[in-house]
Amino acid sequence: MGRPWMLSLSVILALALSAADAFSQNQAQPQTQNQAQGETRVGCLMNGRTTGTFVLVDEITGARLDVVGTNLGRFTETGGSRVTLTGSVVRQGTTDVFQVTAAEQNRELCAPIAYSAESQKFELGKARLGIRGGLGLDPELVMVGAQVQLGPIFKQIWLRPTAEFGFGEVSKIFSLNADLAYYLPFAGVGKDSKTRYNVYVGGGPAYTLARRDFEGFPDQPVEDVDSDWESEFGLNLIFGVAQSSGWFAELRASAYNSPAVRLYVGYVFR
Repeated sequence: MGRPWMLSLSVILALALSAADAFSQNQAQPQTQNQAQGETRVGCLMNGRTTGTFVLVDEITGARLDVVGTNLGRFTETGGSRVTLTGSVVRQGTTDVFQVTAAEQNRELCAPIAYSAESQKFELGKARLGIRGGLGLDPELVMVGAQVQLGPIFKQIWLRPTAEFGFGEVSKIFSLNADLAYYLPFAGVGKDSKTRYNVYVGGGPAYTLARRDFEGFPDQPVEDVDSDWESEFGLNLIFGVAQSSGWFAELRASAYNSPAVRLYVGYVFR
């Protein structure tokens, strides 16, 4: 009488263990699939500081992550491109490195800005010097100046403070400008990333010191002129076209400031 009972108990235990094993396998399978799938990162893949190394740059924050993987150089042959990477973050010494298992190119350029991806890599977190020259209207002046380019501080927005000096027959000015330049969100026009043109708009506050030395027309009575420097605060609105090589042309209109209109050409050093 005991043996059939024991046999039945053994069968029940065997079925229970089999069900538990099957359940654990079903639970482990999605976990294994998720591990195989890994994390997904999207950003600008660029060459690293040394040959054969790569870095993924977040286009919004500028955060950088070292990347390792096979056959990644095809995405950086023209300086860099926007990619989707699949893999996982591993620790190598004191640095987090993203180990790539799969890579897909989303766009030839890293971002819709007027700079090659390679140039953008060096500009992130750094200052780029530039020079500019042109003409001012109302009053008529010859303008020369220098600028510093910082950014991107957010997506396609760059901070570009400038210092300029203008001189003419009557007037002299010295101005400081704190402009923000926003590159319109399209890839631009050009046969490759090195000759591409992009359009930008923006503006910012301006502070100007002006001096006017007009003393009258010939054969006319001399007018009394206050030759001291006068200060002005104004607002700039800018529209420009920039090439990825560094050349740019810009139109600036100023409110409550002089000259009212300025035309520039310039170059940003790489």
